[in-house]
Amino acid sequence: MLHMVYLTLVYHHGSNLVTKDNDSVVYEGHNIDVQDRLDEDTLDVFAVRDHHHALGYPKILDVRWLEPGREIATGLRTIGTDRDLLEMCRLARENNNKVHIYYEHVVSEPQVEEDVPQLIEMTPNFSDSGRGTNPNRNHTKEGWSKGEDCDGQNTTKVQNRAKKPTKNKCKAHPNANT
Repeated sequence: MLHMVYLTLVYHHGSNLVTKDNDSVVYEGHNIDVQDRLDEDTLDVFAVRDHHHALGYPKILDVRWLEPGREIATGLRTIGTDRDLLEMCRLARENNNKVHIYYEHVVSEPQVEEDVPQLIEMTPNFSDSGRGTNPNRNHTKEGWSKGEDCDGQNTTKVQNRAKKPTKNKCKAHPNANT
């Protein structure tokens, strides 16, 4: 009978490794996420390495696992290949099937757009008659923009045009239906 081995992965995230004055290495001020009952036979490198996406981090600098019984300064190992994963699983069995995984995060810099478009204030163009006009639209039913009547006034029944006609509010085209 086949004996299944389930692992517990303890993910340390939200911080980075810091070397103290006494040359000890710590992972300060971090969060922990635990995944347990993971079948070691179906576990893959990508699932372990890319778990940071599920934790809300789009990018990371590095991911390493801590060899059981070792200090962080000397016991962190990379996890990039199947061979690394097999070694991690083998040593986890000697540590109550538990492995600690540490994410090192990238320092994100604010992104500044160099060519930011300028906002231009739009004002109505009034004709001599006092009625608003839009020079970019011909003054016919077909030329009206969605959400406006032909005078540029907002309408609330635009979405219903195809289903039921609404009364035209345009004084210049009283016989046109929308």
